[in-house]
Amino acid sequence: MIDEVTAEVGIFLDWKWGYADGRLASWAVVDIEEFLLEWCPRKLSVTPERCDFILEALRQWLRYLDAVSLLAADAGPVVGLMNAIEALRGDFIAAMSDRSKFGLAKSLFSLAVDDDVDVSDPEQFQEFIDRFNQLSVDDRHRLLPDGIFETEHSQLDRTLPPVILPSDDEAAQSAATAPILLKFRDLAAFVGTGRKLTQKGHLTLVDAHVLVDILATGDLIDQRIGERTFRTTSSDDLPVLRMIVAWAKKAGIVRVLHGKLVATKRGLGLRDDLVGQYDHVVDALFSIGPVSVQSDPRQWRAWPEVWAFLDSLSLDLLIAPYVTMEPYPIQPLVDFAAAEVLEEWSFAADDDTIRYSIAADVVDMFDAFALCGLVVREDVESHKPGRRGFGGSVTMTPIGTVTTRRLLSEAGYEVPVAGQFAGLSALELFERLDSEEFEVARAETVAWYKARGALVAIDEILEAITELKDPALQGVALAVLGEIDVKLAAPRVFELLARPTIAGFATCWLADHGIITEDELYNPSTPFVFVDVLAHRMITGGPEGLLSTIAVVGVEQRQSELMEVLWRAPSPVTELVLAAIDKVHPSKIVRKSARKALFKLRGSSHRE
Repeated sequence: MIDEVTAEVGIFLDWKWGYADGRLASWAVVDIEEFLLEWCPRKLSVTPERCDFILEALRQWLRYLDAVSLLAADAGPVVGLMNAIEALRGDFIAAMSDRSKFGLAKSLFSLAVDDDVDVSDPEQFQEFIDRFNQLSVDDRHRLLPDGIFETEHSQLDRTLPPVILPSDDEAAQSAATAPILLKFRDLAAFVGTGRKLTQKGHLTLVDAHVLVDILATGDLIDQRIGERTFRTTSSDDLPVLRMIVAWAKKAGIVRVLHGKLVATKRGLGLRDDLVGQYDHVVDALFSIGPVSVQSDPRQWRAWPEVWAFLDSLSLDLLIAPYVTMEPYPIQPLVDFAAAEVLEEWSFAADDDTIRYSIAADVVDMFDAFALCGLVVREDVESHKPGRRGFGGSVTMTPIGTVTTRRLLSEAGYEVPVAGQFAGLSALELFERLDSEEFEVARAETVAWYKARGALVAIDEILEAITELKDPALQGVALAVLGEIDVKLAAPRVFELLARPTIAGFATCWLADHGIITEDELYNPSTPFVFVDVLAHRMITGGPEGLLSTIAVVGVEQRQSELMEVLWRAPSPVTELVLAAIDKVHPSKIVRKSARKALFKLRGSSHRE
């Protein structure tokens, strides 16, 4: 009994350290309830008989802490803790058998047991996971508890910001460049009416050698490291080729018939219609699992449950690149996936080791997405042949945007399309978007100017800038010009310098885009414009932006002399700028001049 109990102590200590508050000597009734009724049912796979050993181990630990005076001062009374353990025994045993409370790992384990799988045999368990991954998403969800695949992201508002959809021609051209379609076409052509497989169902080494070249898999055959050569003894040792064949089988491009790998009608049809099967190919990837399809259960770091869990997150990980419509760094996606995995499981290895392994899996996932043309990976860290490239960013392709929107819609997300304001004038657009969230405003603005073309959009925006009453909206409109085309917009922005109410913002825009220098922000012949320049720099750069800009005027004496003029500037931000200078400028001379200017400005306003 003592040995049995001792073996269970580590379970609740690991929970307290890794999942709770980390204070091993501090226990309250709420801790016991959370451990017994929430964490154990989700994570721990034990028989009902074993539950009593866990309860007794917990009792012994608490008695020990009390006996040696180590129980924390804020812990509950030992008698009360013991009573809570006894009172929760029935609920604990019932919860341990309640499949609706199981986490993903425990659910898969239980399904394997139901299927008469010897879960102590790694090969049998991997075969079960492979069969599970072959199921459709709907079938997986029917077998597992409701909500088990929900993540922190998916529990939030499932209405996404609008995105700009590419044209049908852009989407079709993008799909046609998907590398996997070309590889599937060439694979089907190569196997034709049949290529003999080995007894284990693998390609022969002769065929594998040819396909590595035809499909440009990048797999290394008979890899040489230093003075040693690692012989390739099976096509199963070639990870990219293995993935392509497994994916092609799932997509119905090839199939096994009488011990041979043969091309299907769908596969041979790729010769004449490369993109017609695109959606089917993508759906096959998500069905088989973009991580699981690449993972080798024979490797030292084999964790099929984690791979299946990451596959369930794969669509969530596409959301950020989808909604931003621009390059998105891969590291935050790795961090999100690692946080979800570490929340779901506890590991013997340290968290940094687990995060590195998850990073490798997420990189594999996005490499699969790139292979099927959903994304493009950019700025990847340089790496040796045969080694995965980390880092960089991912950008959604035109067909990736269309396909991801379809998949998200099928998953229950609301996926609006930008363009509802495309018929408005520029003036109406900016006034309308003033009340919208940033993501919505950005998407609608891009959709608006793409519907017109650069030149027409620039002309309309410049006209709107002169009519807008709100300086903030004028600044937004100028910023949009920079997104459209700086070279085309610059000559027209120069024309705005003749309009006092917008000249300051226009000057800053020209400097921000490198068309004029920072020294040219101040023109002694138009000092009143400089008030708006200072306001813009203060808003965008804070006190440092204000001070660095006023420094272009010259020495303290010149800055002080400028204050004697600026108070007459008719800008609505004159008082704000002078007050800020009085507060943050390091020079007493300049601060004093700013205070005098403020006094004059306020006195003049009072008389009016």
